[in-house]
Amino acid sequence: MSSSIETLAKEIGNLSKVEKENLLKKLIEKISKEEILQLLEKTIDDAELIAMLKAIEPVFDDWDNEEDDVYDNL
Repeated sequence: MSSSIETLAKEIGNLSKVEKENLLKKLIEKISKEEILQLLEKTIDDAELIAMLKAIEPVFDDWDNEEDDVYDNL
């Protein structure tokens, strides 16, 4: 049995682009300025984390070899 969030996500996925835009506009009207700021802060934090992870990714290139493949599924 799927959760109501999964069901809702599936239903939203079935909407047209225009319907999704209208739904988003309605949702934005309902949330407070504080909630919008929290979402923006989280988005910025996530973007910064992804940028940092991308920057250090080359450090792990040495571990990308057949000998170390055994550790990939731990």
